[in-house]
Amino acid sequence: MKNDITAVRNLMIEGMERLLNPEEGDQFDVEKAEALACLGKVIVESAKTEVAFLKVATNAGAKVRPTGFITDNNNLLEG
Repeated sequence: MKNDITAVRNLMIEGMERLLNPEEGDQFDVEKAEALACLGKVIVESAKTEVAFLKVATNAGAKVRPTGFITDNNNLLEG
């Protein structure tokens, strides 16, 4: 497994897919719903952190490569 934020996000999304597509006979219960919400929050918070980092780094003049999640850093400076 790669050790980067994109790999982590992919694992979280796979976990969400497993929660949304339970095995035959499984029910979507409260615990699974809470786990799904928790994974969603982590994905959103990681995106917020990435945007903040990209803004600071770009404003400081650093050359930052786009990530798999945010593909166009130029629009960050406008918003």
